[in-house]
Amino acid sequence: GLLRTGVSRGSARELEILRTCLKYRAYSLSDPDVQKNPGLFEAAFKNLLRDLNGAGGQILNAGDKQRYRQLLCGELLPFFKELLQNNLYSRSVALELMLEFEVGPAKSNRGVTIFDQVDDVLVTVLKDAAQPDFVKTRAANVCKKYLQKADVTPQVQITLANALISELQRPFTEIAYQNTLLSALEEIAEPRELVSPKRAIVMLAATTIIQDNTRDILIRCRAA
Repeated sequence: GLLRTGVSRGSARELEILRTCLKYRAYSLSDPDVQKNPGLFEAAFKNLLRDLNGAGGQILNAGDKQRYRQLLCGELLPFFKELLQNNLYSRSVALELMLEFEVGPAKSNRGVTIFDQVDDVLVTVLKDAAQPDFVKTRAANVCKKYLQKADVTPQVQITLANALISELQRPFTEIAYQNTLLSALEEIAEPRELVSPKRAIVMLAATTIIQDNTRDILIRCRAA
């Protein structure tokens, strides 16, 4: 169908069909009846995952395929943002699935190109005081996978690093969450800020944790 072949240029009707299909797939993940049934929930997850992975599969021209996947991810993202305000199941799955928002293949030794608003969503979740730490832990873990998988610019790496460090500085967070934040920071390849004073922010954050006697010893060792 349209998911694989793409939308004809200028076809408002086909675009609306695609949008309706994506909305149905996304919202099925927040359906209480689906979530109560593990089999149905797994099927809903796999259906959306299959759609994401197969989108544009029959488009032969690489540029056309990339533009179509950009369009598809742009249409799907608002639905995912709504899922991030839904229950915990929906939020967790939405975060994980955003790793599949690939719009371009990997080049040489660089990662794949992921839709350029995914990192904005991850930073927003980490900074959102209304999001529980359970969701933020999932977001931090997705940050780690994103940094491992994607071709991430130095600017985006620094933005993600600052969001992760800010969460590490919050008091009274669970040890497991702190550990996940540190694990994500380990994937930051850009060690310094890009503008003056060009601080080595990851190293500074690690040093601060190591010197903090109130931190759990496991976290201090991980920072080391």
